[in-house]
Amino acid sequence: MSQQYPALMQTLTDKVQENLREAQYLDGPQTTPSVRAAAWARYYESESILQTVKEHPHGLGGYQELAHTTAISNDPLEAAFGLGEEAGEVLGKFKRSLRDGTHPTQLKQEVSKELGDVLWYVAELATRLGLSLEQIATENLAKLADRAARNQIAGSGDNR
Repeated sequence: MSQQYPALMQTLTDKVQENLREAQYLDGPQTTPSVRAAAWARYYESESILQTVKEHPHGLGGYQELAHTTAISNDPLEAAFGLGEEAGEVLGKFKRSLRDGTHPTQLKQEVSKELGDVLWYVAELATRLGLSLEQIATENLAKLADRAARNQIAGSGDNR
C-alpha cells in the first residue's frame, strides 16, 4: 500500500512526527501527567496507523482493515445509521448545488469527501457483520455480469 499512496504515506509520516514533537515538548514537569499521557497516546496511535498502512496489502480488504482501526464502537446498528446519515449528506450536497448553483469543481470536492465517509461506514458495517468487502464486491460483480448476460440490467428488484 505504501508504494501506491505516497501522499497518504507522507501525510501519515508528517502526523507521526508532529505528534512526537508535541509529546516530547509536553514531556516535562511543567505539564500535568494526564496531558503528557494524552500526548504520548496520540503519538503511539499515529505510529500504529502508519505501521498498519506500511504493512498491509492494498485493495478493499486493506482499506477495510485499516478503516476499522479508527472505529470507536462495534455496534452494527450504529454503523448502519452512520451509513444512512452520510449517504444523506451526499444527497444534501447535490440539493444545495441545485439550489445555490455550486461550481462543479467545488461540488465534486465536497461529494468526494462525503463518499469517503460513506465508504468508511460501508467497510465498518461489513466488518461488524463479519463480512469481507472484497467478497461483497466480487459477488456483486458476478450478479451484475449475470444480469447483463441475460439482458436484465434495467428494472428493479434483487431477483431479476
